Amino acid sequence: MSSPDPPRKYKSTILRKVLVTGIIGAFGFGLTELILPDGAWSWMASVFLGSVAFVTQFLTDVERRLDSVEYTYKTESTNAQKMIHKEFSQLNEASGLFERMEASALPNEEQLLLIQSMTRVSRAVDPLVYGLILERIMGLRTFVDELIHNRETTYDGEDRDWLLILTENSVQAVNAISLHTVDVGGRHFLLSDLGRRYIAEQAKAVKRGVHIRRIHVLDPHDPDEEILHEICQRQLEVGIDVRVLNPAKHDALIDFVLFDNQVSYETTPASQHTGDTDPVIVNTRLMNKPERLTKRVEDFEALWDDAVPFRRQIAAVRQPGETA
Repeated sequence: MSSPDPPRKYKSTILRKVLVTGIIGAFGFGLTELILPDGAWSWMASVFLGSVAFVTQFLTDVERRLDSVEYTYKTESTNAQKMIHKEFSQLNEASGLFERMEASALPNEEQLLLIQSMTRVSRAVDPLVYGLILERIMGLRTFVDELIHNRETTYDGEDRDWLLILTENSVQAVNAISLHTVDVGGRHFLLSDLGRRYIAEQAKAVKRGVHIRRIHVLDPHDPDEEILHEICQRQLEVGIDVRVLNPAKHDALIDFVLFDNQVSYETTPASQHTGDTDPVIVNTRLMNKPERLTKRVEDFEALWDDAVPFRRQIAAVRQPGETA
């Protein structure tokens, strides 16, 4: 609200009204004396004209003040409406967000815990820690948006979380195709720390009743039978069905894992340079597009039928004339 006029301005207004009233009254008195030289009429005319002048000034001042009050009221009313609209918009947004949280398949408690954790990030947090937290939050948002809306998301490099989480949450079947360049050669993924954790999670899944099948695709130019035997033996010990495939009759094979036929976990290895035995994973991709999943399932079943159970000799999968 606007502050009242200062007293000095108020006094000067009253003085102006008195002066104007006096001048008009004197003018009326003088004019009446000239026309009707009777003292009584002169005084009556002077008082009447002065009164009219004073009332006119008063009404003008009242009108001006009413205009000011009306303008102030409209301004304050507009500001109040904007504030109320903003508050209701925020309330509606919060209400809509809460309704979407209730409708989400994710547990409400976990959603609230996530929000509460984010609100604990104060302005006093170290810039490096702040940047790390913000990057993780933005990464989570991107991950959810891509996987839900695009039904596909990609991670640059080798993932260390998705594989274990998907294995841990599988309830029906895990079907995998392992290319030599990704799983067997070089640093032997399934013999690495992550690979061992992966096999451990698979063992738990088998105990839960999950049926796990894995096809190992041989590299006919560099078949490392000793390493392959060790890997397959470990998988057989935990209850995984293992088969070996010669890729001679198949083109463009890719490394992927199907989890419950709902999500395909796919890795893309980089080309190896001469003398470089460590396969580099260019990216890791999660995909759950129905039409592509159907194709992955069909491809796996066809390759599974062509593959040879590991319990047979590995040489059985070689083509005539091939040497170890």
